[in-house]
Parts: sequence; C-alpha cells; structure tokens
Amino acid sequence: MNGLRKILTTCLLMLLGCSMAMAIELTPVTTGHLPVSDPGTLKRYTAFCGALNASYTVDIWFPEGYDAGSETRYPVIYMQDGQNLFDPSISFAKVAWEVDKALGRLLLPVRLQRP
Repeated sequence: MNGLRKILTTCLLMLLGCSMAMAIELTPVTTGHLPVSDPGTLKRYTAFCGALNASYTVDIWFPEGYDAGSETRYPVIYMQDGQNLFDPSISFAKVAWEVDKALGRLLLPVRLQRP
C-alpha cells in the first residue's frame, strides 16, 4: 500500500506541475519567409519557454481589422500542428491547410454585419 501511495503522490505532483502557468517570452521574427495572408495578417514569433529551456516558432493569424489596443475581444483557436497551417513550403506534404483563408470565410458574415 505504501508503494501505491508513493506512485499516486508522484503522479499528482507531476500533473500539478504540468498545469501550472509558465511564462513564455515572445519575440517577433522579422526575417525569413512568411506567407502572405488574405484576409488578415500572419505574424511569426520565437517563443522561449524557460521551464523547458527551448525555443519554438509560433505563427499567429490576426483577423482583418484586428487592433491589439482595441477593447474588441475575439475568440481564440489554438492549433498544435503549426507547420501545416499556413505555409506550404514548410508543411510535411508541401500543401498548407490554409487555415487563414478558411477562418476569413467564416468571419465574412460577421464583417458584413458590422456598421
């Protein structure tokens, strides 16, 4: 029973550690190839996670008219397989999913309704 308690305690501590928010520093990438997104804007960042001591490339698509200083709130979609989302030159099959274009089509009725 004591061995089972140690295993369960270890698992619980691991789960708690994984769920804790970790600071990630985003640095804009200003060089290299970045596909043009229409509609919207695609920006590339390098994200450094101190807890993992590793850097990752993160592409973020902003809808047309997005203003970080505005009080307008937008829903967020997180997609894990970044190399296939926007850029065919870095995708596995050399074909992008064109998520930016699909989201632009989904948002078109919303843009048309705004005064």
